[in-house]
Amino acid sequence: IVNRLPSEVWRNRLNRLYDCVNGYRAHPFLMFFAVGLSALSHLSLIYMNWLLARGMGLDVSLGILMLLLPIIGVVQNAPSINGLGIREGAYVFFLGEYISSEGALALAVAFYLVFLAASLCGGIIYVMGGGSQKFSAGGGAKTS
Repeated sequence: IVNRLPSEVWRNRLNRLYDCVNGYRAHPFLMFFAVGLSALSHLSLIYMNWLLARGMGLDVSLGILMLLLPIIGVVQNAPSINGLGIREGAYVFFLGEYISSEGALALAVAFYLVFLAASLCGGIIYVMGGGSQKFSAGGGAKTS
């Protein structure tokens, strides 16, 4: 099917993608582990939103957040500067049925600020040399 595409650029890209994904066929545990880590990461972000909402006195169930936050995550990837404005509008649009619009906006801003603070901590550690190890394709760390 790929070879029938009119653009050679797209054929090459799709063939490279296939080669990358197909390489994990011999290592199903690695793929399962990566999917598990991704799910755990997303669940922790949902739980963080729920804790923030509870701390702000917003009454929204964890189930509603588990349903709507992945959708908001997809929406915030629309072209913008780091999702600013898009994310907040999506929180108000999707969560406005369950909490006030002001509460949804406050939750979106609070989540962004907490996430930004955590990211800045990691950035500072990296700049100070804590993230200076390079990793080889074989999975081992190389010292520079």
